[in-house]
Amino acid sequence: MTRASYSEGFHAPNLNELFTGTLQRTLLSSNDTYRSIVTGLPTDGPSNRISIAHGNLNLKPETSKSKSAGVVIDVPHIKGLSVSIDYWEIAQKNVIVTGGGIAADTAALLAATQAAIASGKSVSSIDLGSGTASYQGDPSVVRMPVTASDIAAFNAYNATQTPGNQRAVVGAISYVNVSYYNAASQFVNGFDYDLNYRLPKMKIGSFTFDTTWTYLNDFHAYTSSTAPRTDYRASNSANVGGATPPWRGTTLLNWKKNQWGAGVSMYYIGRYTDTGATTTLATWNALGNPTYIQPVFSNGSYSYRYVVHDTKMYNTYVSYSLASSNKWFANTRIRLGVDNALDAKPPLVSGSSQGFETSLYTRMARGRTYTVDITKRL
Repeated sequence: MTRASYSEGFHAPNLNELFTGTLQRTLLSSNDTYRSIVTGLPTDGPSNRISIAHGNLNLKPETSKSKSAGVVIDVPHIKGLSVSIDYWEIAQKNVIVTGGGIAADTAALLAATQAAIASGKSVSSIDLGSGTASYQGDPSVVRMPVTASDIAAFNAYNATQTPGNQRAVVGAISYVNVSYYNAASQFVNGFDYDLNYRLPKMKIGSFTFDTTWTYLNDFHAYTSSTAPRTDYRASNSANVGGATPPWRGTTLLNWKKNQWGAGVSMYYIGRYTDTGATTTLATWNALGNPTYIQPVFSNGSYSYRYVVHDTKMYNTYVSYSLASSNKWFANTRIRLGVDNALDAKPPLVSGSSQGFETSLYTRMARGRTYTVDITKRL
């Protein structure tokens, strides 16, 4: 059996995105990861910073086009086995986003610096537009103009570094702007795979096996019609809500016999790169090109990011359905479960107050958890 679909979408900016008044908050213990290594100043290290949010009356509506196609196969000569493969894609324009914060700003500044050095410029001649409308960092970070003391600090730092480790001068952070704006376009596509097998009934009971996987093939955006391509696949940019590992999957094995049931499941999250934990080509080469650092080409140049390792989490359960003529116990099921049975720990990432990607690992972060469920069907 084959299936396909096509749809178009429209999303107008909401009242919050349009009309929110200016809200000023404080970011606690926020580190300027671009300047702190250069200046060593307390104000560039972990300190409180101003965050300003407000609506944007100039926002345009988002538009999108979605396509999908797939096939479902009942495997011949193997009763109960089916396999499906689906391709999907979503192309969006005028995507409403907020900036990526200090981590994205550091990545953008490092990329712009290395691209300028690669073109033949000396680091002291690079102008990243700090304090101006032509600033080359992330638009969510607003910096002050460069001062004489900034130039002196960066010159002293760069004099001790190889070109691959040098940093072009920028001013201190004035505030972090979390307002909304329209990105030019965004595109994502991938594949879904599913295998389901209901095994032949046996004396010891009935078994079902199901495994479902999603592969993220491409995820990129252009912040403007003239901007270089920004790749989000296999990263954890705040611009798209966090981590986007290429592979994610679930595998389940269930058993049932009469009133008894049991099962075990595995949840897999693939590896991705940490946009806030970067180094340089020189350092990567000096370390012998380790696999825990990965070159990533985005925004027109390479950055060298720490690789967040993949994870597996196992859950188990056993259940029993009561058979009783008593109306209080009839149609009642008791289920005992263990989530994260092997007590797996979420991998650490930079730039998170919790230390891990909350969009992916909240259940895992709770550690081994025991559950009791009693369900009654009326």
